[in-house]
Formats: sequence, structure tokens, C-alpha cells
Amino acid sequence: MKRISIFLMASLFVLCAVAQGADKTGMISLKPYIPEDAGLSPKLHKQLMTKMSQIASAAGMAGEGFDNRFIITANIQETELAETATIPVKMAASLAVTFFVGDGIDGTLFSSCTVNVKGIGDNKEDAYYAAIRKISPRKPELLQAVELGKQRIVQYYNSVGPEIINTAKAAAAGGQYDEAISMLFAIPMSSDIYPEAQRLIAEYGAASLEAYNQSLLANAQAAWAASPNEEGAEKAREFISQMQMPSQDILTKTQKLSHEIATRLQAVSDREWKLERDIRMAEIKNEHEQNMA
Repeated sequence: MKRISIFLMASLFVLCAVAQGADKTGMISLKPYIPEDAGLSPKLHKQLMTKMSQIASAAGMAGEGFDNRFIITANIQETELAETATIPVKMAASLAVTFFVGDGIDGTLFSSCTVNVKGIGDNKEDAYYAAIRKISPRKPELLQAVELGKQRIVQYYNSVGPEIINTAKAAAAGGQYDEAISMLFAIPMSSDIYPEAQRLIAEYGAASLEAYNQSLLANAQAAWAASPNEEGAEKAREFISQMQMPSQDILTKTQKLSHEIATRLQAVSDREWKLERDIRMAEIKNEHEQNMA
């Protein structure tokens, strides 16, 4: 069913672009990411991930996309840690939190921004938590850095766009429509090749669906040919029921098969009824002759 889901997503994607003025489709998204060796406690890890999600959302780059290779990550550098001269004693931490926007696969850095914050807590972890919490996701410097990263991501797609298109075409030529459509879905709306990608998505989606329905029709025909009876008819119906938005050609062939099945079963049913009638008449005749004897 993977081929069906890919095609339906392609159809919905294009329809949403038309209905909503393409304001929510083809967007570039940033995935918050923290390396496993960052050494953060679960509490700080969660807080920093939340903060990065807020920053991506404020910049209009939140959510999951078809290409999740672009990330926003952060590095925390402690610049000062000291006890306060208060009763009870608290811990005060000064942090330089640097946010990075880049390609999570090849490691390319697109932009960065450092925010200096301070926090006070009962212990070091609480002080860190308080400091991170103070970071405003709408801080102008942060939004500018994310916007710069977005521009460089678009530049990336403009530079590799022709290669993506050619690779997708090659995959589709080999019948790998799912792979081709996935490549094309990753291309953002801001890219120069976005219109071409959308055209190919529609084309390959239709071709993928046609191939899927054709396979179901072939299975239905094979099931009926192997068992031209009620059992074979039921198997054929199961395959036919899985078709999605069949083309006129598929519909014509399916109707032909359905008519063949119905005609065959009716003929078999008529023959069976006549046979049962002849057997019953023979039994009656035999019984009558015995009575006469």
C-alpha cells in the first residue's frame, strides 16, 4: 500500500497548495537536534529542545518535512559559575548558548548566533535551566540567523536542483515512483525548481497509481483464471476492491472481467440446477417403477 499512500500525499499536497495559496506547502523545516554526547541531563535536554522548537516556530520553519536533513542545534558554554552571597546560598550561572542552523547529513553550517544569558537556582542544573528558559525565541538576532540559514538552504536547492530532477526522472523511468516522488517533495517552494518538481510529482503520482491498479487487475484476472468458480470470483473481487481512482482503461478492463465472472457463475448455476432437477426426476421415476413392480 506504500505506492497508494505516496500518490495520495502527492494529490493532497497539490490540492492544499491551490486551496491555501501555497502558504503551508513546500516549506523548509528545521529539526531540533542535540548530540547524544552533549552531556545534558534529561531536564536540560528537554528544555533546550523545547527552546529550539520555539525558535524554529517563530521563524516559520517548524514541523516535519519530507527532507529532515536541515537542523537547528545548540552548544552551551559556561562562562561563569559561582555561589551567591545570599541565605540560602544559590548557584548563579552565566552561559553563552550558540545556536547553529545547518545540514545534519553532510555537516554544512549555514548560520549561527550566540546568546548570553544568566540564571540562578538551587544547584548548577537549576541555574542552567533558568538561564536557558530566559532565551527569547523571537530575539531579533536569532531570527536573523535562522532566516540567513533558510536563504542558504534555498541556495543549496537551487544549486543541486537539476541533479535532483535528473535523479528523480531516472528513478521514475525505472518504475521507482515512490523514490522519485520523495525526492521531489523535499524541494522547497522558494526554490527555482519548485514548479518543475510539482509537475513531476503529479505525473509520477498518476503513473504510480496506474501501475498499482494494473497490478491488482492482473492479480484478479489470474485468480479467476486459476479458479473459475465462486472461490476464484471472491478472490478477484478482493483485488478489485483495493483499486484507487482507476483510469478509464482500468475501469473498462475491470468491467469486462466482472461481466465474464457474472456470466460464468450464472451459467454454472443454471447447469447445476438442471442437473439437480434431472437427478430428482430420475429418483422419482425409479421409485414409481419399484412401486409398480
